[in-house]
Amino acid sequence: MCNNKYHSKVDYMKDILLCMYLCKLSYKDLIDDDFIKTCEDYDIDWTQIEFIDKENTEAIVYQSNNKLYISLRGTDEIKDFLDDINFTMVPFIINKQKYGAVHKGFLTYAKRICEDINSCVERFMNNDMNNAEKEMIFTGHSLGAAICFQAMELAITKPYFKYKCITFGSPKLGDEIFTNYFFNCIKNSYRVYISNDVVTRLPFFASYKHLDHAIKLYDPRLITWKILVSSILTFYCCSGKLNKNNIFNEHVIDTYISKYKEQVLNNFKSKQRKLLFNHNIP
Repeated sequence: MCNNKYHSKVDYMKDILLCMYLCKLSYKDLIDDDFIKTCEDYDIDWTQIEFIDKENTEAIVYQSNNKLYISLRGTDEIKDFLDDINFTMVPFIINKQKYGAVHKGFLTYAKRICEDINSCVERFMNNDMNNAEKEMIFTGHSLGAAICFQAMELAITKPYFKYKCITFGSPKLGDEIFTNYFFNCIKNSYRVYISNDVVTRLPFFASYKHLDHAIKLYDPRLITWKILVSSILTFYCCSGKLNKNNIFNEHVIDTYISKYKEQVLNNFKSKQRKLLFNHNIP
Protein backbone atom coordinates (compact mmCIF):
# COMPACT_ATOMS: atom_id res chain seq x y z
CA MET A 1 0.00 0.00 0.00
CA CYS A 2 3.01 2.29 0.09
CA ASN A 3 3.73 4.64 -2.79
CA ASN A 4 6.90 5.29 -4.71
CA LYS A 5 8.51 8.65 -4.07
CA TYR A 6 8.45 11.40 -6.65
CA HIS A 7 10.93 10.86 -9.46
CA SER A 8 12.15 14.44 -9.24
CA LYS A 9 11.64 17.75 -7.50
CA VAL A 10 10.12 19.06 -10.72
CA ASP A 11 7.40 16.37 -10.73
CA TYR A 12 6.58 17.10 -7.13
CA MET A 13 6.35 20.88 -7.60
CA LYS A 14 4.37 20.45 -10.80
CA ASP A 15 1.73 18.35 -9.04
CA ILE A 16 1.45 20.87 -6.19
CA LEU A 17 0.88 23.78 -8.56
CA LEU A 18 -1.64 21.86 -10.67
CA CYS A 19 -3.52 20.85 -7.50
CA MET A 20 -3.68 24.51 -6.45
CA TYR A 21 -5.36 25.40 -9.73
CA LEU A 22 -7.77 22.48 -9.45
CA CYS A 23 -8.70 23.60 -5.94
CA LYS A 24 -9.42 27.06 -7.32
CA LEU A 25 -11.57 25.55 -10.07
CA SER A 26 -13.51 23.48 -7.52
CA TYR A 27 -15.09 26.70 -6.21
CA LYS A 28 -16.60 27.42 -9.64
CA ASP A 29 -20.22 26.43 -10.27
CA LEU A 30 -20.12 26.58 -14.05
CA ILE A 31 -17.77 26.75 -16.99
CA ASP A 32 -17.48 30.43 -17.87
CA ASP A 33 -14.73 32.66 -19.27
CA ASP A 34 -13.00 32.89 -15.89
CA PHE A 35 -13.07 29.09 -15.51
CA ILE A 36 -11.53 28.60 -18.96
CA LYS A 37 -8.91 31.29 -18.28
CA THR A 38 -7.85 29.52 -15.08
CA CYS A 39 -7.55 26.27 -17.04
CA GLU A 40 -5.43 27.94 -19.69
CA ASP A 41 -3.07 29.32 -17.04
CA TYR A 42 -1.86 25.81 -16.33
CA ASP A 43 -2.59 23.90 -19.54
CA ILE A 44 -5.62 22.17 -18.04
CA ASP A 45 -7.92 20.69 -20.66
CA TRP A 46 -11.26 21.90 -19.31
CA THR A 47 -13.15 19.44 -21.52
CA GLN A 48 -11.71 16.64 -19.33
CA ILE A 49 -13.16 18.07 -16.11
CA GLU A 50 -16.20 16.44 -14.51
CA PHE A 51 -18.29 18.12 -11.81
CA ILE A 52 -19.70 16.29 -8.78
CA ASP A 53 -22.41 18.01 -6.73
CA LYS A 54 -24.34 16.16 -4.06
CA GLU A 55 -26.02 17.51 -0.93
CA ASN A 56 -24.04 20.78 -1.05
CA THR A 57 -20.75 18.90 -1.36
CA GLU A 58 -18.87 19.64 -4.57
CA ALA A 59 -15.79 18.24 -6.24
CA ILE A 60 -14.17 18.18 -9.65
CA VAL A 61 -12.49 15.22 -11.32
CA TYR A 62 -9.80 15.73 -13.93
CA GLN A 63 -8.08 13.03 -15.97
CA SER A 64 -4.78 13.69 -17.68
CA ASN A 65 -3.25 10.64 -19.37
CA ASN A 66 -2.55 8.09 -16.63
CA LYS A 67 -3.38 10.45 -13.76
CA LEU A 68 -6.75 11.05 -12.13
CA TYR A 69 -7.05 14.20 -10.01
CA ILE A 70 -9.91 14.59 -7.53
CA SER A 71 -10.37 18.00 -5.91
CA LEU A 72 -12.89 18.54 -3.10
CA ARG A 73 -14.28 22.04 -2.58
CA GLY A 74 -13.66 23.73 0.77
CA THR A 75 -15.93 25.78 3.03
CA ASP A 76 -18.33 27.70 0.82
CA GLU A 77 -21.77 27.72 2.43
CA ILE A 78 -23.43 27.80 5.87
CA LYS A 79 -23.89 24.00 5.75
CA ASP A 80 -20.14 23.64 5.21
CA PHE A 81 -19.48 25.89 8.23
CA LEU A 82 -21.67 23.65 10.39
CA ASP A 83 -19.55 20.70 9.27
CA ASP A 84 -16.42 22.67 10.21
CA ILE A 85 -17.50 23.30 13.81
CA ASN A 86 -18.73 19.77 14.49
CA PHE A 87 -15.61 18.90 16.51
CA THR A 88 -16.86 15.51 17.79
CA MET A 89 -14.48 12.64 17.06
CA VAL A 90 -15.78 9.38 15.60
CA PRO A 91 -14.01 6.11 14.70
CA PHE A 92 -12.64 5.94 11.16
CA ILE A 93 -13.57 2.44 10.00
CA ILE A 94 -12.70 0.68 6.75
CA ASN A 95 -13.82 -2.92 6.19
CA LYS A 96 -14.77 -3.23 9.87
CA GLN A 97 -11.26 -2.26 11.01
CA LYS A 98 -10.72 0.91 13.04
CA TYR A 99 -8.03 3.35 11.92
CA GLY A 100 -8.09 5.87 14.73
CA ALA A 101 -10.63 8.66 15.25
CA VAL A 102 -11.43 11.65 13.02
CA HIS A 103 -13.42 14.88 12.92
CA LYS A 104 -17.11 13.93 12.59
CA GLY A 105 -18.07 17.01 10.55
CA PHE A 106 -15.27 16.54 8.02
CA LEU A 107 -16.02 12.84 7.63
CA THR A 108 -19.73 13.58 7.10
CA TYR A 109 -18.79 16.11 4.41
CA ALA A 110 -16.54 13.67 2.55
CA LYS A 111 -18.98 10.74 2.72
CA ARG A 112 -21.69 12.65 0.81
CA ILE A 113 -19.86 12.17 -2.47
CA CYS A 114 -17.87 8.98 -1.83
CA GLU A 115 -20.12 6.92 -4.15
CA ASP A 116 -19.71 9.42 -6.98
CA ILE A 117 -15.94 9.45 -6.54
CA ASN A 118 -15.87 5.65 -6.50
CA SER A 119 -17.77 5.64 -9.80
CA CYS A 120 -15.14 7.91 -11.35
CA VAL A 121 -12.39 5.66 -10.02
CA GLU A 122 -14.08 2.55 -11.46
CA ARG A 123 -14.23 4.15 -14.91
CA PHE A 124 -10.57 5.11 -14.58
CA MET A 125 -9.71 1.51 -13.61
CA ASN A 126 -11.57 0.06 -16.56
CA ASN A 127 -9.80 1.99 -19.32
CA ASP A 128 -7.05 0.43 -21.42
CA MET A 129 -4.03 1.44 -19.35
CA ASN A 130 -2.12 -0.89 -17.05
CA ASN A 131 -3.29 -0.37 -13.47
CA ALA A 132 0.31 -0.38 -12.25
CA GLU A 133 0.94 2.80 -14.23
CA LYS A 134 -2.14 4.63 -13.00
CA GLU A 135 -1.94 7.32 -10.40
CA MET A 136 -4.63 9.01 -8.32
CA ILE A 137 -3.97 12.40 -6.78
CA PHE A 138 -6.39 13.72 -4.16
CA THR A 139 -6.42 17.40 -3.31
CA GLY A 140 -8.49 19.92 -1.40
CA HIS A 141 -8.39 23.36 0.15
CA SER A 142 -9.71 24.10 3.66
CA LEU A 143 -12.60 21.73 4.42
CA GLY A 144 -11.74 20.07 1.10
CA ALA A 145 -8.82 18.39 2.90
CA ALA A 146 -11.46 15.88 4.04
CA ILE A 147 -10.73 14.21 0.68
CA CYS A 148 -7.91 12.49 2.62
CA PHE A 149 -10.48 10.09 4.10
CA GLN A 150 -11.51 8.89 0.65
CA ALA A 151 -7.89 8.66 -0.47
CA MET A 152 -6.99 6.47 2.49
CA GLU A 153 -9.97 4.16 1.99
CA LEU A 154 -9.07 3.63 -1.67
CA ALA A 155 -5.39 3.10 -0.83
CA ILE A 156 -6.42 0.28 1.53
CA THR A 157 -9.08 -1.33 -0.66
CA LYS A 158 -7.34 -0.80 -4.03
CA PRO A 159 -3.60 -0.89 -3.22
CA TYR A 160 -2.46 -1.56 -6.80
CA PHE A 161 -2.58 2.16 -7.73
CA LYS A 162 -0.15 4.92 -6.93
CA TYR A 163 -1.68 7.49 -4.58
CA LYS A 164 -0.80 11.05 -3.64
CA CYS A 165 -2.61 13.52 -1.41
CA ILE A 166 -1.91 17.27 -1.45
CA THR A 167 -3.88 19.70 0.72
CA PHE A 168 -3.87 23.47 1.23
CA GLY A 169 -4.91 25.31 4.38
CA SER A 170 -6.05 22.07 5.99
CA PRO A 171 -7.39 21.98 9.54
CA LYS A 172 -6.49 19.00 11.73
CA LEU A 173 -8.40 15.91 10.60
CA GLY A 174 -8.01 13.30 13.31
CA ASP A 175 -5.99 11.80 16.13
CA GLU A 176 -2.41 10.53 16.12
CA ILE A 177 -3.46 6.94 15.38
CA PHE A 178 -5.29 8.07 12.24
CA THR A 179 -2.37 10.21 11.02
CA ASN A 180 0.08 7.32 11.49
CA TYR A 181 -2.14 4.92 9.55
CA PHE A 182 -2.63 7.53 6.85
CA PHE A 183 1.09 7.88 6.18
CA ASN A 184 1.55 4.13 6.13
CA CYS A 185 -0.97 4.08 3.28
CA ILE A 186 -0.06 7.26 1.39
CA LYS A 187 3.55 8.24 1.87
CA ASN A 188 3.45 10.84 -0.90
CA SER A 189 1.25 13.21 1.04
CA TYR A 190 1.89 16.93 1.50
CA ARG A 191 0.17 19.60 3.54
CA VAL A 192 0.83 23.14 2.33
CA TYR A 193 0.04 25.90 4.81
CA ILE A 194 0.65 29.61 5.37
CA SER A 195 2.19 30.50 8.72
CA ASN A 196 -0.59 32.96 9.62
CA ASP A 197 -3.51 30.89 8.34
CA VAL A 198 -5.66 30.57 11.46
CA VAL A 199 -7.76 27.74 10.01
CA THR A 200 -4.74 25.41 9.98
CA ARG A 201 -4.61 25.65 13.80
CA LEU A 202 -8.10 24.24 14.22
CA PRO A 203 -9.44 22.35 16.07
CA PHE A 204 -7.51 23.58 19.11
CA PHE A 205 -8.11 20.36 21.08
CA ALA A 206 -4.94 18.40 21.92
CA SER A 207 -6.47 15.13 20.69
CA TYR A 208 -6.36 16.44 17.09
CA LYS A 209 -3.10 16.10 15.15
CA HIS A 210 -1.98 17.37 11.77
CA LEU A 211 -0.98 15.17 8.89
CA ASP A 212 2.78 15.62 8.60
CA HIS A 213 5.02 16.32 5.56
CA ALA A 214 4.27 20.04 5.75
CA ILE A 215 5.36 22.76 3.33
CA LYS A 216 5.31 26.12 5.11
CA LEU A 217 4.69 29.41 3.31
CA TYR A 218 5.53 32.50 5.35
CA ASP A 219 3.56 35.61 6.18
CA PRO A 220 5.47 38.32 8.09
CA ARG A 221 2.53 39.67 10.10
CA LEU A 222 2.25 38.94 13.80
CA ILE A 223 -1.23 37.72 14.76
CA THR A 224 -2.59 39.06 18.05
CA TRP A 225 -5.91 38.28 19.68
CA LYS A 226 -7.00 41.83 18.84
CA ILE A 227 -6.31 41.31 15.13
CA LEU A 228 -7.99 37.91 15.19
CA VAL A 229 -11.18 39.13 16.91
CA SER A 230 -11.33 42.20 14.65
CA SER A 231 -11.00 39.99 11.54
CA ILE A 232 -13.78 37.66 12.72
CA LEU A 233 -16.16 40.54 13.50
CA THR A 234 -15.40 42.27 10.20
CA PHE A 235 -15.91 39.03 8.30
CA TYR A 236 -19.39 38.41 9.75
CA CYS A 237 -20.50 42.05 9.67
CA CYS A 238 -19.61 42.21 5.97
CA SER A 239 -21.50 38.99 5.11
CA GLY A 240 -18.37 36.95 4.54
CA LYS A 241 -16.52 39.55 2.45
CA LEU A 242 -12.83 40.08 3.20
CA ASN A 243 -11.01 43.40 3.11
CA LYS A 244 -7.29 43.41 2.33
CA ASN A 245 -6.25 43.64 6.00
CA ASN A 246 -8.39 40.74 7.22
CA ILE A 247 -6.26 37.89 8.53
CA PHE A 248 -8.59 35.35 6.88
CA ASN A 249 -7.22 36.49 3.52
CA GLU A 250 -4.32 34.17 4.33
CA HIS A 251 -6.70 31.24 4.00
CA VAL A 252 -8.12 31.82 0.51
CA ILE A 253 -6.76 29.65 -2.30
CA ASP A 254 -5.63 32.64 -4.39
CA THR A 255 -3.32 33.67 -1.54
CA TYR A 256 -1.86 30.16 -1.47
CA ILE A 257 -1.20 30.28 -5.21
CA SER A 258 0.48 33.70 -5.09
CA LYS A 259 2.66 32.86 -2.06
CA TYR A 260 3.69 29.52 -3.53
CA LYS A 261 4.80 31.19 -6.74
CA GLU A 262 6.56 33.97 -4.85
CA GLN A 263 8.34 31.91 -2.19
CA VAL A 264 8.93 28.57 -3.90
CA LEU A 265 8.80 28.84 -7.67
CA ASN A 266 10.71 32.13 -7.91
CA ASN A 267 13.63 30.48 -6.10
CA PHE A 268 13.79 27.79 -8.74
CA LYS A 269 16.72 27.97 -11.13
CA SER A 270 15.73 29.13 -14.61
CA LYS A 271 16.64 25.75 -16.15
CA GLN A 272 14.37 23.98 -13.68
CA ARG A 273 11.55 26.45 -14.34
CA LYS A 274 11.67 25.53 -18.02
CA LEU A 275 11.16 21.90 -17.06
CA LEU A 276 8.32 22.82 -14.74
CA PHE A 277 6.31 24.94 -17.15
CA ASN A 278 5.32 24.45 -20.76
CA HIS A 279 4.82 28.19 -20.92
CA ASN A 280 5.09 31.16 -18.58
CA ILE A 281 2.50 31.10 -15.82
CA PRO A 282 1.30 34.64 -14.97
